[in-house]
Amino acid sequence: MSDDVASQVAGVSRTGLKRIFADKYLAGLVREEAGGRRIYHSILSDYILWQMSESEKQEYHRRAVAVYRGKLAEAKKKQTKPDGLSALRLAEHVLACEGEEGFVDAFVNECFRPLLNLGLLDAAVRLSERALEVVEKGSKWEAMLRGNLGLIYRMRGELDKAEEMHKKALEIDEKLGLQEGMASDYGNLGAIYQTRGELDKAEEMHKKSLSIEKKLGRLEGMASDYANLGVVCEDRGDLDGARRYWEMAVDLYKRIGMPHRVEEVQGWIDGLGEVPYRHIGSGGGAL
Repeated sequence: MSDDVASQVAGVSRTGLKRIFADKYLAGLVREEAGGRRIYHSILSDYILWQMSESEKQEYHRRAVAVYRGKLAEAKKKQTKPDGLSALRLAEHVLACEGEEGFVDAFVNECFRPLLNLGLLDAAVRLSERALEVVEKGSKWEAMLRGNLGLIYRMRGELDKAEEMHKKALEIDEKLGLQEGMASDYGNLGAIYQTRGELDKAEEMHKKSLSIEKKLGRLEGMASDYANLGVVCEDRGDLDGARRYWEMAVDLYKRIGMPHRVEEVQGWIDGLGEVPYRHIGSGGGAL
């Protein structure tokens, strides 16, 4: 990071940074890179914090939140690769200055997707498990966190764990009557069964998801379900059925202005029967 950004995050002046960099031991914890210096070792952070009063520490954490939140928001707006350090650290700084509720909200809504996109799955699991320790049992937050863990386990190929998480999320969402969450849970379970080749169960889950999405009028969720039902048909050798579902998905993606999805599913239609496995994520839930 640049010296200016480092100063903001660390809560020290540029003069203070120069003094730290002049220390041979501390300087060894800082790496020179193109574009500036980057701090890799937590000892330096601990050393800086040790010198601060409680009010200064709070200001440090608030500055860090502003910097990291801004970087993630900018990447999302520009649809560019998210900043890995921001995705890893934002929720921790929010915890320090806003408390547990803010920590969970920041992790679920700002950090989780970037962590997945960057492949930082171990960190996503660690933060998810930490968040589960503080949320109310049986709450919508628990359902969202368990659903997110299910996504991670599926990405790792741990399908039994993924199924367990999505079923727990579904149980909570059903008790609370959270229709959007239920649609997401059914869609994610359908993806697991597709991967296993359990096509009847996959079809059942995607149709349950589709029924809810129709009731809610959520076109993106409907499009995802149509796309995934088309995959089930293709896997069965029902190419006409696959084409029919995919054309419905393309039509909805055009209506809601998602050209990248239009291109993706149209490619499936053009290469019908050539690609063995595809899946579009559920439109509901925390993601």
